[in-house]
Amino acid sequence: MKKIISLVYLLTLQLVSSSQTMVTFDALKDNTIYSDNTGSSNGAGDNFTTGSTSSAFRRALLMFDVSSIPAGSTITSASLTLYMNKTVSGPVDVSLHSLTSSWGEGTSNAGSGGDGMGVPSSAGDANWICSFANGVGGCTISWAINGGDFIAGASATTSVNGIGPYAWNDFLLIADVQGWVNNPTNNNGWIIRGDEITTFTAKRFSSRTNPVTAQRPQLSITYTAPLPITLLYFKASVKNQDAELSWKTAQEINNDYFEVEYSRDGSSFNVIGKINAAGNSSQPQYYNYHHRAPGVGKHFYRLRQTDIGGQSTISYIQTVTLTEKTPNLI
Repeated sequence: MKKIISLVYLLTLQLVSSSQTMVTFDALKDNTIYSDNTGSSNGAGDNFTTGSTSSAFRRALLMFDVSSIPAGSTITSASLTLYMNKTVSGPVDVSLHSLTSSWGEGTSNAGSGGDGMGVPSSAGDANWICSFANGVGGCTISWAINGGDFIAGASATTSVNGIGPYAWNDFLLIADVQGWVNNPTNNNGWIIRGDEITTFTAKRFSSRTNPVTAQRPQLSITYTAPLPITLLYFKASVKNQDAELSWKTAQEINNDYFEVEYSRDGSSFNVIGKINAAGNSSQPQYYNYHHRAPGVGKHFYRLRQTDIGGQSTISYIQTVTLTEKTPNLI
């Protein structure tokens, strides 16, 4: 009896997308700088302040460490929540601006009620003139421009009025966070500015050391981690009446192994083979698996990829159809 085998396959496939993850970060550091008391700070105080007093204005500095987000992740949402605990005016727009220089939080502490004026900067504090003060009235490192080095365009703006929590959300804020994930050395946080034109518009917010934990700044981020591999193709071919499966990756990140899963009905799959992966690679990698004599009928194949942390992704299903034909008798 002679067998005639036909094969049906797809040339490319995509992996099932990884799920989104939401994380919330507490602030790493914060501070207040003062245009009229240029050598003052409030690095360790319970609050930070923005906006204008009678003759000057205050700006707050705030930074979060987002380095725990896996490299290569895509940021899909980001929201900053601050709690305003004191106000001297009506509604005011408060904006976030991405800082372009690093800065410090020292041990300066204006104490309860002294946030509006600050106290002399301690070593490592930021103030109006210094990104890092030396603790004796001068700078270890100065800002390029007094009042902080930052991007003029706001990353997000929210109107604040009465006491309570407020959130800042904008696609530019997402872009800031994405930039920090892509290049952590660019993460200098934000400078927070209130109304610096109208007098008596100051707004005070709870800092990261505020005794009321629920009022401390929080940055909530949703991200999609990168898939551990980029799969260029998954092919099937015939060799000596057997099924030959092959696939190629463009890159791999912490990739542990592949399992070839097989089914006769396209629903219930069993593992028929395991192939160790390259692990980490930016170069193309080639793999293959030989399935001997799967038999007459329709056969279903898929790949299960598992990373070193035990997380798995599954490919789309590929099909192979083997038919048997009885030759004419002479």
